[in-house]
Amino acid sequence: MSEFGEFIDAQTVRFERVLSAPIDRVWDFLTKAEHLASWLADGDIAERVGAPIYLDQDTDRVSFRMKGASIEGTVLHVERPVLLEYSWVVEHVGKRLESVVTFELAPQGDSKTRLAITHRPILEGFFALTGSGWHTHLDTLTARLKGDEPAPLMQRFQAVLPRYRELAKPYEDKPAFDPTAGERKAASGA
Repeated sequence: MSEFGEFIDAQTVRFERVLSAPIDRVWDFLTKAEHLASWLADGDIAERVGAPIYLDQDTDRVSFRMKGASIEGTVLHVERPVLLEYSWVVEHVGKRLESVVTFELAPQGDSKTRLAITHRPILEGFFALTGSGWHTHLDTLTARLKGDEPAPLMQRFQAVLPRYRELAKPYEDKPAFDPTAGERKAASGA
């Protein structure tokens, strides 16, 4: 099992990680506000089909604040503690873009959990960014579950982005929006 996600078709990325925590603890990190904010976004996920979700990434409660970033959606499927699926709706350039994220959990002995995350469809032009984003959030989740402080999110994002650009080449023929372009421009003085 690779730490890197896999683009399994022209619309889907999938990650699998074995996490050093029992399944109920991992489940809490996927659904409870006090844990979600430590690795993904501020909000909580109600454990019932049809429940609305709102995950805020533009708050001081998250490890890396992204101005104006939030995810809305609806819980589509829940089987505590082995399956959680919800719609993932974002606004981008005035468009409402929707995909689905599925979390599958399986115990690995008493103290570990295999977590698989599938995100589909990947929005056009966002293959490498989606892969890099989930990769870095999973790195943060892994650290938090161990009680460690994760490396800065954008540092990890930048480190894995070239690999995801390579992995995504068969699926995207044009560069996507680059969330770090403004940072690089400011740093260069341009």
